[in-house]
Amino acid sequence: MSTRRPRTDVTPVATLGIARRALVLTLGTGAVLASASRRVLSGAVAAVTPTAFADYGDPTSPYGTTLSPITFTPTPATPPTTITWATFNTTASPAGIHTIWIQGHSPSPYLTDHYYPVAINIGGVLRDFAPTGAGLLVSIPTTGATGTGSFSIGTSGNGSQAFAPTGSPQTVTLTLEGPPNADPAVSGVLPTGLGATSLTPSSFPLSKGITQTINVSINGGSLVPGEYPLTIRATGTNSDGQTVTRLIPIVFDIATGSSGTQYVDVTGFALFRITNIDTSNSIDGYAISGMYTDPNDPALRRGQVARLVPWN
Repeated sequence: MSTRRPRTDVTPVATLGIARRALVLTLGTGAVLASASRRVLSGAVAAVTPTAFADYGDPTSPYGTTLSPITFTPTPATPPTTITWATFNTTASPAGIHTIWIQGHSPSPYLTDHYYPVAINIGGVLRDFAPTGAGLLVSIPTTGATGTGSFSIGTSGNGSQAFAPTGSPQTVTLTLEGPPNADPAVSGVLPTGLGATSLTPSSFPLSKGITQTINVSINGGSLVPGEYPLTIRATGTNSDGQTVTRLIPIVFDIATGSSGTQYVDVTGFALFRITNIDTSNSIDGYAISGMYTDPNDPALRRGQVARLVPWN
């Protein structure tokens, strides 16, 4: 195992919870990164608890084995503030670019979880690729319709940093997955009821200076109106024989647009804690559970127990 001086040149490029560009942390195969920082969203009003977990869809992910788990300070953190991540230790990790997930959890004013993919460059990998542009939103106006969108993946025009040199392209493969979750049993699982999906092309050759446009098609199937986070996995082996994996969050919206009439879309059910009932028949409260599309879901059972409430 080699010993290297802690890096101090890691620069965050986006805000936690906003899935736009990935923060890339560069380590040696036996290096220690003392810390990196990320500013918590200033719009949140309650404490945020950050955690990190592996990309369970990557069988070669080093997180939790040759890449030690990350610690966060402070935790929980009350916005606006800065969270420091420490310490990044690698022990004989193979060179490659992998992704881990950072989760920010806040229980108030309602239960909220944001997930952010962070690319970890181990061994100073130069030959890389990355998505270009802002995050992708695919919308449909009604349940069962099909929505489309597109994004691009490109690589450097610099010969030493391109995923592969001109004339010797390497293949990048794409798959569509469900949202991340700290539970490996459900992480990456597509929503039940989702219709047909396609990524075109689902694999393509990539070499110096090339940018490939990918067309995304998603059918809502039997999903109820709402917002569904999804993930596109892009992976390949560069011309130096090193694995590169990027996770690209996208959002699939079903019937969430505005209307000229007044109505309420029921997108799901959750447990609420009632904080006030006044004489004008007004009720205040906030969610204390996640959202479930089935009102009979066992997770909602506690809220279905009848209780007497004092009238005055």
